[in-house]
Order: sequence, then structure tokens, then C-alpha cells
Amino acid sequence: MESERIIRFLREELTESEKLEVLDWIEKSDENKSIFSELKNTMILADLFGKDKGRLSLNTGMAGVSDLGQHKKFTLLKYAASALIILALGSLLLLQRQKVYRLMHNYVEYVVPNGQTSNIVLSDGSHVYLNSGSILRQYGNYFLSKRELYLEGEAFFDVVSNSRNPFIIKTSAFSVVATGTSFNVQAYSNSDYNDVTLISGELSVNVNDKGEPLLLSSGENATMNRKTKKYSLSRIENHQFVSWKEGIITFRNTRLEDLAKMLERTYNVKIVFADEKTKEMRYSGTMLRYKPIDQILDILEMTSEARFEMETRTNEPSLITVK
Repeated sequence: MESERIIRFLREELTESEKLEVLDWIEKSDENKSIFSELKNTMILADLFGKDKGRLSLNTGMAGVSDLGQHKKFTLLKYAASALIILALGSLLLLQRQKVYRLMHNYVEYVVPNGQTSNIVLSDGSHVYLNSGSILRQYGNYFLSKRELYLEGEAFFDVVSNSRNPFIIKTSAFSVVATGTSFNVQAYSNSDYNDVTLISGELSVNVNDKGEPLLLSSGENATMNRKTKKYSLSRIENHQFVSWKEGIITFRNTRLEDLAKMLERTYNVKIVFADEKTKEMRYSGTMLRYKPIDQILDILEMTSEARFEMETRTNEPSLITVK
């Protein structure tokens, strides 16, 4: 099958009958499936690193070998794609070692473990800053047809403006649509409340598909209850919700149980409660995340009746018991 037709199939540029022809070709043999998979992976990585999508084809880099058979060309592509994957992985691990990069079946996944943060520059120039314990997925058709990502966790987005191609962030509870703006999204699934904070520009938040989208203006925050799907809108101090990006932990009238989840992600520890009542204690303050966890616990003890015992464990996060 011609390489250009496969590429047009991946870009969703074919008619329905042409799509069926490609699908039939893919199913005819394991070799065809392998060829298709290698080309798709190459397209994903080329898009990830900003390659001009209009010039991508099976013949890229094949000048001077036009006399080779189609099978040999595909074989060369297979090795080229493998080399590209290794190069991409090496580059990301060298420049941003705190981020785990995964090339899955049909998407690229960025995983930031607890205790670390990371940043990504997407192929359109948009910047993404990922907080601890976060996952960002970039699907294979990203920038080939639409700018759409999936987020589990927290991230700050500085989006390059493109009114014809909105920037869409989907989470398990809501979605955000922006054209060119700076905003923060907190969407941890183990949190009772999620929020979106707009720093500049405009964006809309869709809590469900049926209701009207919520429009935010600069300096506004929308906090959503994951259980009831209800939200509250307020004006805020920008640094309160995005200070984590600068290495500062900020919390205002926060329940100790919620603060514990934040500390677990930030310091890669496990926190358990010996007394359920202590979960409802509330704290307000600002801390530097580079401070050791034991110093953070000392400060919390000085401002409440809660007591913390920490046990260092081998090959697993330290255990902190709240009494």
C-alpha cells in the first residue's frame, strides 16, 4: 500500500470507503499490522518534537534508495522509527530526568512521580508544568487535527494562541477549553474538590456535557465538588493556586486530611490517621517545598494538637502516622 495513503488515513483525510480499504489491508497480515504500527509511532514522535507534519512520509530520509523494493523500504523505516524512539527517550531522560515518558499504543504519556515536578514544551510552543503525582496524555492525532490532552493530577498551562484550534484539557470530572491563555488545573481523582484558576486570557469549564459552560475571567477560580458536580466561583490571589510551580506550598483553611494528600504527593510519603478526628483540623500557611518533611511536620505540630510519627521504610515511601 502507498505510504501517502496510510499517512492520510492517520490524519483522518480519507473518505469512508478509502478508510475501509486501509483497514482491510492492515488486517491481511501481521507484517501489515507491524508496518502500520511503526508508521503511526513515527508520526506521533515526529509531531511530539515539532516536525513539519506536511513533510512526513515513508520516504522521508530515503533519497537515493528509490530502487529498493517496498518491503525493504518498510524494513528501513522500522529501524529508523526504532532509532527515533530511542533518541526521543534519551533526549527526554537527559533533559528532564524527573519525567517518565511512555509511548503507548495510540498516545504519548508523561508520568511525574510523587516527590517531583516537571515541564514539557509541546510542538506548538505551549508550555506545561506538571506537579507531583500527575499524568498527561497526548494522543496520536494531537496537532494533526486538534489540540487535546488528558490530565490526571495538576498542571499549569501557558498556551500559544490559536483561535481556530482551541486547546482542550479533559479530566475525569470536567474539561477546559482555551485558545491562548495561562491557567492552572488541579484534577487529582483522590481529592474531594478540583479547581481551575485563570491567570490571563479567557477559558470555559464544562462540568458536564448537558449544562452551559462556565466562563472564567482573569484572576478567577472555579472550585468543583467531585461528588455533587456543583461549583463555586471566586476571585483569588493568583499565587495561592499556582505557587507550587515556584516551589512554594500554599494552603488556606485546609483540612488536615486534604493537606496530608498534598504532602504525600510533594514528599513521596504515606500518611495514615490513628485518630479520625484529626482529619478535620484546619491549617493555613505557606511553606517551601525544598524543606525536609520532618521540618514541615514540626511546624504543623507547633500550630495544633496533632502529633506526627515518621517511620523510614526500605524500598517504599516513609510512613507518617498522625495521632
